[in-house]
Amino acid sequence: MKELDMIKKIIEKRTSLHPDDPRIVECWGELTEIFSRNEQFVMDVLEQCSEEEIFWLSEIFEDISLYLQSSSFIRFLRSIQKKYPNIDIELDIQYAEKVLEDKSC
Repeated sequence: MKELDMIKKIIEKRTSLHPDDPRIVECWGELTEIFSRNEQFVMDVLEQCSEEEIFWLSEIFEDISLYLQSSSFIRFLRSIQKKYPNIDIELDIQYAEKVLEDKSC
């Protein structure tokens, strides 16, 4: 999968950046653009990601949720959370839920 390789390269770039590096926003934007295509694509890719990759991708769960507007995406994130209990992505999932709730009002 060509997109998966591209996603992994962007994650690799993101992990190499200092936490205050403004290029982080560029990485987030690139990833969000890729992931905002369709929900099934997002879930297929996340299923193939490692625990560490999920950790880094959790930074954009809120942005993906904003585009997808899907409660099934939130349920999927919960299943990923159970799959990888050693990483703390609860807050990121809550932000993704909040965006969904705010949009439905």
